[in-house]
This record gives sequence, structure tokens and C-alpha cells, in this order.
Amino acid sequence: MLTATDGATPFRLNLHVGDVGHTMIVGPTGAGKSVLLATLAAQFLRYAHGEAERAQVYLFDKGRSCRATVLGLNGDFFDLGEEDALGLQPLGAVDNDEERAWALDWLADCIAAANVPVTPDVKAELWRALGVLASREPRDRTITLFAALVQDANARGALMPFTHAGPHGRLLDADQSTLGYGAVQAFEMDDLLRRPIAARAVLAVLFRALERRFDGRPTLLLLDEAWLFLRDSAFAAQIQDWLKTLRKKNVAVVFASQELADVEASPIASTIIEACATRIFLPNDRAREPRSRGFYEALGLNARQIDLIANAVPKRDYYLASREGARLFELGLGPATLAFVAASRPEDQTLMDRIASETPHAAFAAAWLEARGVPAAAEALRRFERASLPAPEQALEIDYALMEASK
Repeated sequence: MLTATDGATPFRLNLHVGDVGHTMIVGPTGAGKSVLLATLAAQFLRYAHGEAERAQVYLFDKGRSCRATVLGLNGDFFDLGEEDALGLQPLGAVDNDEERAWALDWLADCIAAANVPVTPDVKAELWRALGVLASREPRDRTITLFAALVQDANARGALMPFTHAGPHGRLLDADQSTLGYGAVQAFEMDDLLRRPIAARAVLAVLFRALERRFDGRPTLLLLDEAWLFLRDSAFAAQIQDWLKTLRKKNVAVVFASQELADVEASPIASTIIEACATRIFLPNDRAREPRSRGFYEALGLNARQIDLIANAVPKRDYYLASREGARLFELGLGPATLAFVAASRPEDQTLMDRIASETPHAAFAAAWLEARGVPAAAEALRRFERASLPAPEQALEIDYALMEASK
């Protein structure tokens, strides 16, 4: 994407160094992280795999900071703390040998999390029950039915919380997955991450579902407040594996965190630092303090670069460093873009709730722009939707509206 740097000189922001797009974004709260993540998500959709397949974006959010952007892109936003937000069916494909093997490990992990020993006999019983479940119709392959098939009482009791009789069944005991196939999918994690047992089980299923969609299309996987995932050894191992393998599937993983110490203390810190060829630092007026300075120096920054980060303006400046060079830049966003990427306050969420309830999903973007006082951009969106213009003309129409709205 095109950004601005010293003297309003254009700077082309590209997360990739060669064919590696893994990126680390670090800096204190309130410095502009959420705005950058939402902007990157929107800009990434310009890429295509062939003529028919668009790029895809998966975003694990915290604090609903990307919700307006996701809805504006006609994407799906799942708040995992809401009732009926998302239903997953972890055992839906156990008639496939590979999926059955994965399900065995997942079930064993859920049972072990309840402090029930997973002995060879327990594993054998789980495998037997999975075989029986595989012979049933897909809609019957629920956690409830599986638990009923398990003959070990302790294992059955450990699985109860993940059935509809327990607190996590609304997310994991569906008779079919409600996870969509749109180009943009976002998951609000704030509530779920307060419940470690549920988070471990749900994220393992989500990660597995996403892996099946990494099919070579340009894919951006954004992990906001990534340190919350890295605290869990299972997730850390999964992310470590992704960093090593997803490049071959055309996936760029973006880590974002406001806790420098948590990134540094992660058991896979060395893997993250090595794999993330691009690093973006948010303004931090405490960057010169000994502890922070040590972190930046460990990432290869010199005294001049640390001074730039310390003197940068929050919510405006960003400092990019990669093997191809380093540059202080700003996004230079206008009111139309900011209406989406900077909407995260409680009153913004209330307005989103109202518009989403009153407006068809596909019409959210125009209605949101109008409600936020950018009618020129809203009208441009409606014009090219009515005219069904070819893509280049659509781009020109929107660019014109954005220029008008920025005056």
C-alpha cells in the first residue's frame, strides 16, 4: 500500500521480504496498532490468486477494534463471547482417517485439561468411539453423542463441559459448523481468553478449520495481542509450526502486541524474531529506558533507530525495519478510511449494532459512511454498485469519492 514519509514522499509499504510476509508489530497501547491492523486487512484484499479467487483475511481480534472494517468489507465478525455467535463441529469429518487422528489428539487434550489421566486404555476407548461416530450421519457427529458412546466414566465426565449440557457446548457441540467461507473472517477473543479451558479447545478447532483453507490463495492471518496466544504451550507450538510452513501456502502471519516483555519471554521468541522478516514498531516514548532499549537492541535496532521510535508521534507514525531497509512512515488516512479503521469506542460499537440491525449486510459500508458523516464516499459506493462497473472504474469512482470526502 502507498503511504507517506518525510516530506510527503510516497513510500510503498510491503510486508513481504522475498516470499516471506510474516510480520511483527510491537508497541504500547494507544499508539495506533488497531488502525494499522485494520488498514492492512482492507488493503490485502486487492490481491488475487488467478482471475477468480480473491485474497482472504483471518483476524483474531481483541476489543472489537476491527469490527467496523470487517463489516464494511462484507465480512463475518464472530464475537465468541456472544450466544450463538459461532457453532463448531470438531468431529464432523471423523470419517476421514487424518481428521479422526487429529480428533483423537484434540479429545485427549480436552480430557487432560480436566486433570483426568489419558492412559493407553482411555485412548483406545476414544478411538473406538470415534470409529462408531464415523459410521453415523454427519449431522449426528456431535460431542454430545460422542460422550454418550464413550464407556469410560471419567473421560465422559471430562467432556461434559463441551456438550450442550455444559458451559462451552454453544461453541463446540453444533451439528454443523456455522463458520463462513467469505474472504474476510474475524473472531473477537476478549471474552473467550478469560476462560483458558474453553479457549484452548475452541482455538484448536478454529486453527484446524483455517488450515484447511490455506490453499495457495494470498492469505493474511492477523493475531492481535498475540502474547495471549503465546502463553499457552499448545498454541505457541502451533504458531511456531505455522511460521515454518505457511510461507509455502502463500500465508503471511502478522503478530501484534503491546507487551514487549511478553514477546521477549515467549518460549518461541527466537522463532518469531527469526521468521518475521518485517518488523513494525509503534511510537514509544519509553524506548530509551534500559529494559525497552534492550528489547529493541535484541531486534537489531541501533541507537538512532531507537531515538526515532521514542520521538515518533503516537497514532500517526510507524517505523518499519526489514532486511531491505528501514523507514519512518505514516498512513495518511482520510476521513472515509478512518471512519472504519478508527472505530473502536463503545459508542462506535453501539452505532454498529444499530446499523447492522437495520441494514442488509451488503449495504453496511455505505450506511456506516453516511452515519459517520462521509456522505460523498457513501454515495460513490452506491453508484458503482448500481452501475456494476468493471473493477478499474470502480477503483476510480471510490478514489474520487475519497478525495472529495477528504477536502
